[in-house]
Amino acid sequence: MIGSSHVDPARTALRCLRAVLLALVLGLLPGAVASRAQPSPMMERLRQTQALALGLQFIDFAYDGASEPDVLFDFRNPAFGLAYHRSNIAGTVALGFQEGDGTARRPDLRLFDAALMTWGEWVPLDRLARPRVQAFVPVVLHSTYRRVDERNTEDGFENTYAVTVLGLGAGAGLHARPTRRAVLSVQATPAFGMATRAFDSGLGSSWLVNVEAGVLVGPVAGRFGLVLGYRYRRQVWNVGASGLLEGVADDLFDYRGRYHLVRLGLTW
Repeated sequence: MIGSSHVDPARTALRCLRAVLLALVLGLLPGAVASRAQPSPMMERLRQTQALALGLQFIDFAYDGASEPDVLFDFRNPAFGLAYHRSNIAGTVALGFQEGDGTARRPDLRLFDAALMTWGEWVPLDRLARPRVQAFVPVVLHSTYRRVDERNTEDGFENTYAVTVLGLGAGAGLHARPTRRAVLSVQATPAFGMATRAFDSGLGSSWLVNVEAGVLVGPVAGRFGLVLGYRYRRQVWNVGASGLLEGVADDLFDYRGRYHLVRLGLTW
């Protein structure tokens, strides 16, 4: 009807969330990072260190709806990739493949997964911090992208799972320096966000729990050291079907999954 307007609550919420995330990136998160006039050697090292590692993900990803999709994107195979880390920023990418059972419902699949986190470290009891131990509250902005599609098949709405998530969370973390040459970092963070299906109008929500631990050792050769890390992530995606897919159930793209990531690489 000419002159009428329709406000989509989901899209309005998504725009508001994007504005909040942008504000955090531009100003709030950096300001939340705790700093002292004279930071400890442990914290100074963490802020100056970068790490690049090879990663191996053990993925369990499965359909979580009540309908009977024509194609299932269930994926239970390893994926290989890279992990990059520097002060308050962590990113990973991974690629994996899985053979189907020869039916149209369970075809050969290809998975691409990317995750980016940035966080501020709020130290509510800074006077309790010690040179070798510091507890903190990570205030996290996270973004994830997961794409699972049929191999050797042209892209289509129903033969591709591609969902992007933007969200926020807060949890608990700890930095410790057990020896002069090693620094241990551990943090656990639940987060919630908006999920959108790529290139169409499917919108929904996602929540995750991320547990991460890493050890920096060195330097062992010149300016280079070693990093060993582990991540466990559990995530649920509840994404409405696209308005372009008439007659398709709303839970067609509802999935849940988890993965274990082991990474080993160099620091500098």
